[in-house]
Amino acid sequence: MRNVLDVLPSAVTLMAFSLVALGIVLSPGPNMMYLVSRSVTQGRRAGYISLLGVATGFLCYLLLTCLGLAGIFVAVPLAYLGLKWAGVAYLLYLPWQAVRSSSTPLFAPSVLSPAWPDVSSRWAWSPISSI
Repeated sequence: MRNVLDVLPSAVTLMAFSLVALGIVLSPGPNMMYLVSRSVTQGRRAGYISLLGVATGFLCYLLLTCLGLAGIFVAVPLAYLGLKWAGVAYLLYLPWQAVRSSSTPLFAPSVLSPAWPDVSSRWAWSPISSI
Protein backbone atom coordinates (compact mmCIF):
# COMPACT_ATOMS: atom_id res chain seq x y z
CA MET A 1 0.00 0.00 0.00
CA ARG A 2 1.32 3.42 -0.96
CA ASN A 3 1.90 6.16 1.52
CA VAL A 4 0.07 9.45 0.91
CA LEU A 5 3.35 11.35 1.14
CA ASP A 6 4.74 9.35 -1.78
CA VAL A 7 2.23 10.88 -4.19
CA LEU A 8 2.53 14.47 -3.06
CA PRO A 9 4.73 16.74 -5.19
CA SER A 10 7.92 18.06 -3.69
CA ALA A 11 8.14 21.48 -2.04
CA VAL A 12 10.11 22.83 -5.01
CA THR A 13 7.41 21.65 -7.43
CA LEU A 14 4.66 23.17 -5.30
CA MET A 15 6.54 26.49 -5.09
CA ALA A 16 7.09 26.59 -8.85
CA PHE A 17 3.44 25.76 -9.48
CA SER A 18 2.33 28.45 -7.02
CA LEU A 19 4.49 31.11 -8.67
CA VAL A 20 3.19 30.27 -12.14
CA ALA A 21 -0.40 30.23 -10.87
CA LEU A 22 0.11 33.62 -9.21
CA GLY A 23 1.46 35.04 -12.47
CA ILE A 24 -1.54 33.74 -14.38
CA VAL A 25 -3.98 35.14 -11.84
CA LEU A 26 -2.33 38.57 -11.83
CA SER A 27 -2.12 38.91 -15.61
CA PRO A 28 -5.08 40.65 -17.22
CA GLY A 29 -7.22 38.53 -19.50
CA PRO A 30 -10.45 38.99 -21.44
CA ASN A 31 -12.60 38.94 -18.31
CA MET A 32 -10.51 41.65 -16.67
CA MET A 33 -10.67 43.82 -19.80
CA TYR A 34 -14.43 43.29 -19.98
CA LEU A 35 -14.94 44.25 -16.34
CA VAL A 36 -12.68 47.30 -16.55
CA SER A 37 -14.32 48.58 -19.75
CA ARG A 38 -17.81 48.16 -18.29
CA SER A 39 -16.80 49.90 -15.06
CA VAL A 40 -15.12 52.80 -16.85
CA THR A 41 -17.87 53.41 -19.40
CA GLN A 42 -20.95 52.67 -17.27
CA GLY A 43 -19.88 53.09 -13.67
CA ARG A 44 -19.28 51.04 -10.56
CA ARG A 45 -22.75 49.47 -10.52
CA ALA A 46 -22.32 48.13 -14.06
CA GLY A 47 -18.92 46.73 -13.07
CA TYR A 48 -20.40 44.86 -10.12
CA ILE A 49 -23.26 43.51 -12.22
CA SER A 50 -20.79 42.37 -14.88
CA LEU A 51 -18.64 40.77 -12.17
CA LEU A 52 -21.69 38.86 -11.00
CA GLY A 53 -22.26 37.62 -14.56
CA VAL A 54 -18.63 36.54 -14.98
CA ALA A 55 -18.63 34.81 -11.58
CA THR A 56 -21.84 32.99 -12.50
CA GLY A 57 -20.18 31.85 -15.72
CA PHE A 58 -17.18 30.57 -13.75
CA LEU A 59 -19.50 28.65 -11.42
CA CYS A 60 -21.32 27.06 -14.39
CA TYR A 61 -17.94 26.18 -15.90
CA LEU A 62 -16.83 24.62 -12.61
CA LEU A 63 -20.09 22.69 -12.21
CA LEU A 64 -19.92 21.26 -15.73
CA THR A 65 -16.30 20.28 -15.19
CA CYS A 66 -17.17 18.51 -11.95
CA LEU A 67 -20.01 16.68 -13.67
CA GLY A 68 -17.59 15.22 -16.21
CA LEU A 69 -17.92 17.46 -19.24
CA ALA A 70 -14.20 17.01 -19.92
CA GLY A 71 -14.77 13.25 -20.17
CA ILE A 72 -17.52 13.82 -22.73
CA PHE A 73 -15.20 16.02 -24.77
CA VAL A 74 -12.52 13.33 -24.70
CA ALA A 75 -15.02 10.67 -25.76
CA VAL A 76 -16.69 12.86 -28.41
CA PRO A 77 -14.07 15.24 -29.88
CA LEU A 78 -16.64 16.63 -32.32
CA ALA A 79 -18.62 18.04 -29.37
CA TYR A 80 -15.55 19.93 -28.17
CA LEU A 81 -14.90 21.20 -31.67
CA GLY A 82 -18.50 22.40 -31.88
CA LEU A 83 -18.18 24.22 -28.57
CA LYS A 84 -14.97 25.89 -29.74
CA TRP A 85 -16.62 27.07 -32.95
CA ALA A 86 -19.59 28.38 -30.96
CA GLY A 87 -17.09 30.36 -28.88
CA VAL A 88 -15.45 31.71 -32.02
CA ALA A 89 -18.84 32.75 -33.40
CA TYR A 90 -19.74 34.49 -30.14
CA LEU A 91 -16.42 36.31 -29.92
CA LEU A 92 -16.82 37.49 -33.52
CA TYR A 93 -20.42 38.52 -32.87
CA LEU A 94 -19.46 40.85 -30.02
CA PRO A 95 -17.23 43.23 -32.03
CA TRP A 96 -19.61 43.01 -34.99
CA GLN A 97 -22.43 44.30 -32.78
CA ALA A 98 -20.17 47.05 -31.43
CA VAL A 99 -19.11 48.22 -34.90
CA ARG A 100 -22.51 47.76 -36.55
CA SER A 101 -24.34 49.99 -34.08
CA SER A 102 -21.73 52.74 -34.29
CA SER A 103 -24.13 55.68 -34.10
CA THR A 104 -22.29 56.58 -30.88
CA PRO A 105 -18.58 56.27 -30.19
CA LEU A 106 -17.53 52.79 -29.10
CA PHE A 107 -16.32 53.82 -25.62
CA ALA A 108 -18.83 56.57 -24.93
CA PRO A 109 -20.39 56.41 -21.46
CA SER A 110 -23.90 55.04 -21.59
CA VAL A 111 -26.82 54.57 -19.24
CA LEU A 112 -26.87 51.27 -17.38
CA SER A 113 -29.62 48.95 -18.55
CA PRO A 114 -31.71 46.96 -16.06
CA ALA A 115 -29.45 44.77 -13.97
CA TRP A 116 -30.77 41.23 -14.28
CA PRO A 117 -31.11 40.99 -18.08
CA ASP A 118 -27.48 42.11 -18.32
CA VAL A 119 -26.28 39.46 -15.87
CA SER A 120 -28.26 36.73 -17.58
CA SER A 121 -27.00 37.74 -21.02
CA ARG A 122 -23.37 37.81 -19.88
CA TRP A 123 -23.15 34.58 -17.86
CA ALA A 124 -21.54 32.78 -20.81
CA TRP A 125 -18.76 35.33 -21.27
CA SER A 126 -16.25 33.65 -18.98
CA PRO A 127 -16.39 30.04 -20.22
CA ILE A 128 -16.58 30.95 -23.91
CA SER A 129 -13.71 33.43 -23.72
CA SER A 130 -11.61 30.83 -21.93
CA ILE A 131 -11.86 28.15 -24.61
